[in-house]
Amino acid sequence: MSAKRTPLSLDRPSANLSADADAWVGGAVAAVGERGGPPVTATKPSSAVQVEVRELIKRLTIDIPESLCRAMKVQTAERGMKMVDEVRALLEAHYRG
Repeated sequence: MSAKRTPLSLDRPSANLSADADAWVGGAVAAVGERGGPPVTATKPSSAVQVEVRELIKRLTIDIPESLCRAMKVQTAERGMKMVDEVRALLEAHYRG
C-alpha cells in the first residue's frame, strides 16, 4: 500500500517557491541544479556597505575533436579539476587578461 500524498494547494503557494519563482522570472538567479551552475557572485565595495552583484551564467556549446576532449578530461581529472572550470579559466585569461 502506498503512502497517502497531500495535494499541493494552488491557491496558497509556499513563500519559498513564490520567491524563487519571482527571482527566476526576473532573471536574478539561476535555479539550483540548473545546467551551468549557480550564478557567479562578486562583491563590489560601496561607501559603507558591500553590495552583492550576481551575474547570470550563459551556456556555450563548442565542437572539439574527440582526442582533444579526451586529453583535456584526463589532465583535468589528474589535477582534481572539472573541465568546465578549466575552460572558464582559459577564457578568462584570454579575454580579461
